[in-house]
Amino acid sequence: MAFLTKDAIKGTKSTPKMKKVEVPEWGGHVFVRELTAHGRDRFEDATFAFNTETGKVEMRQGQQRRALFLVLAVCDENGDAVFTDDDVSWLGEMEFSVIDRIYQEAQKINGMTVEEATKNSESPSGGSSSSD
Repeated sequence: MAFLTKDAIKGTKSTPKMKKVEVPEWGGHVFVRELTAHGRDRFEDATFAFNTETGKVEMRQGQQRRALFLVLAVCDENGDAVFTDDDVSWLGEMEFSVIDRIYQEAQKINGMTVEEATKNSESPSGGSSSSD
């Protein structure tokens, strides 16, 4: 394979994976897509914070993370965003079961499920540590 220059990389078209999600409660379907690097950073910055006292990353409270994630992940059939930042508030007021179903599908396509997090947090050697 050839070395990729900056211009070659800039000239490529991003083709994120997408998945159709049926939403019968709304009378149709939506698509969810893989986040861009910028979208993933926005979600993580809004959702997590570094606690200087404990030295750990902790989840922020009250950030409407499901609604924000949908703003970043829901798209049309061309992969273009359906929602804007202005939609976070009213999306957060929608029925939880519907929002959560779409959220879970968006998590799956972005490798952000609990299973993925658990797999990614394992030690590189595959072993486990003991605190005995």
